[in-house]
Formats: sequence, C-alpha cells, structure tokens
Amino acid sequence: MNRKLWSDYYNFGSLTDDLYGRSSSADPGRQLNQARLMARKNGQNFPCLKCGKWYSTRSIMLRHMNHECGVEKKIQCKFCYKKFRRKWNLEQHIKRLHMSEKRKQHHLQQQQLLQQQQQQQQQQQQSQQQSASQQVSNRN
Repeated sequence: MNRKLWSDYYNFGSLTDDLYGRSSSADPGRQLNQARLMARKNGQNFPCLKCGKWYSTRSIMLRHMNHECGVEKKIQCKFCYKKFRRKWNLEQHIKRLHMSEKRKQHHLQQQQLLQQQQQQQQQQQQSQQQSASQQVSNRN
C-alpha cells in the first residue's frame, strides 16, 4: 500500500469514528499506529526497541541503543559529583563550570567542608560505639 493510500485510509478512519460517535483515543493500538504515522511523516523511520523513541537514520538509532538507552552514567565529576556517560561530556562540563580560578577555589572549599563533615560524623559514630561498649562492660 503506498503512502498516499495509507494516509487516506487513516484520515477516512478518523472521519468514520467521528460519524459513529466512537473515540479513537480509546483504542491504544490505533494510537500507536497514529504515532508511527506521524513519526514517518517527520522522516523518522527507525524506532528504538528499548524505549520507543524514533530516529531518522538506522545508524543514529543503533548508536542510541548501544550507547545511550538504558546505559548507566559511570563517569563522575570530582567537583560536583554529577555523572556522565561519556568522558568528553565530563570534560566539557568541567571546562564550562569548574575551570575559572574562583570556581576552583569554591569547589575545593566545598570539598574540604564535606571531608571535615564526614570525619566529624565518623568520630561521632566511633565515640558512640565506644560509649555503648563501655556501658555494656560496666554492667557485667
């Protein structure tokens, strides 16, 4: 069936639904077909099998499926702990946000504060554990 006939069929289908008072939105299969038609009209003929996004070329869709869709972000910024999938994206992030001297100093100060807070928390936990163990030994 060529594209012209296919689009006429769908336009006719929506007209008959309106004439008979049926709602085409109630049929999920029809909604999916309409979404596919819209994607094809926009030049996107290749859907991702994992998430359903549509792409204009097969190579872009394959790149998305292999490197983006469902792939966990593993590379982490040492300044703000934001995660990225690609090293290049991390490098660009650092250049844009963390490379000025003021920002470097600010981030270093924040890191030092975080480390101090973590050390204080560890010391508090250790002192609580020691006091709890002393109370247990005093009871015996």
